[in-house]
Amino acid sequence: MKVVGPLVPLACLLLVCLHLFRGAAAEGDFGAVQKGSRCAQGSEAWRVYDDDAGHLWNRLYRSLYLRAARDGREFGRDEVDPLLWSGTSEHLLGGESYAQASACLDEFLDTRAERLVADPLKRAMLQRDLWAVFDWTAQRSERPTPELQELRRRLAAVIRRLALSPAQIDSLPDTYRAAAASGAFAPDFDPRAPDKPFLPPDLFQTNGPWVLLGVERGEPVPTGIVESVQLRIHRALPAEIPAAFDSVGAAARASLSLYEFRLSRARLFAGESGGLRAVARDEQEFPLFQSHGIDPFESQGGRDRIENHLSPVRGSCVACHFRPGIHSVLSRTPDITQLRLRDVRRDLLPAQSYGREADITKAWKMRQESWRLLRELWEQAER
Repeated sequence: MKVVGPLVPLACLLLVCLHLFRGAAAEGDFGAVQKGSRCAQGSEAWRVYDDDAGHLWNRLYRSLYLRAARDGREFGRDEVDPLLWSGTSEHLLGGESYAQASACLDEFLDTRAERLVADPLKRAMLQRDLWAVFDWTAQRSERPTPELQELRRRLAAVIRRLALSPAQIDSLPDTYRAAAASGAFAPDFDPRAPDKPFLPPDLFQTNGPWVLLGVERGEPVPTGIVESVQLRIHRALPAEIPAAFDSVGAAARASLSLYEFRLSRARLFAGESGGLRAVARDEQEFPLFQSHGIDPFESQGGRDRIENHLSPVRGSCVACHFRPGIHSVLSRTPDITQLRLRDVRRDLLPAQSYGREADITKAWKMRQESWRLLRELWEQAER
């Protein structure tokens, strides 16, 4: 039996339709900056939503996702998640970064820039990118500054402007199916080439060999647009299941092959391999998970090189999820070293359906403080 686990393997885009989009695509000089606006000029390296670097959607995306090292090098382009941490105390909260992001958001609202692009896929992705930043602001709910409150207000207003109709959401592609059918990745694990990335085309097949696991509180499940996929293959099973975080589990780690795929906006908009790219074995990232909330761009010392804060993408997961099969799902074990005190054991059972898991995920999201804040500001925003 193969398992689609509830925690690590899949992360999918969640869209909620709250009002109908109205208006046709607009024509005009996309590279022209609104007179008096502090929204930065376009950059050739950040042509994500349009081939014109000066297109307002590109400039807005860059103003929110760009992080610059002390030597001026830019990071953050095409990252799945914005490089923002719970400990980020300056970026987007004041100074030039706040002024530029606010100016881009204001220019978007003043010029009705949601009409510049009619493609539902690009609208969905920009809404998702802004929503990720909004959710980060919700982590800072205690004593919000006037700047933070204004950033939230602007983000919520643009998110509302980008909302899709039910028909537009239904038209979004099934990107996992497209990736599996593209031929860009092998269809199955090849023990003779364990480093070759693969995507099983029967992952979501009804009555297929893969089983979706569900939990009562809801976890991410497949929707139309897949943001990331992680597959783990255990080439050998140890005689005894090693304890989690046990250093003697080296043999189990050595027999584990891990594959990860992440969303690429450029590939997605070009219709290439379902928008997914395989993470390279030696690829590194600025970790958001288990980072203690430390922002490396703000904590970088005088002689500290930003590369010192990078970590292997694939190596970090193997460190904890090396035990075989269901034992690699750490959240099913009530261990104080693995879970927060308020967590309880969660029995993993075959899910009734993907649709039910999607409903549970939606209900979970609607119980979060970030959703309450967004709905509150949504109602206050003008269409």
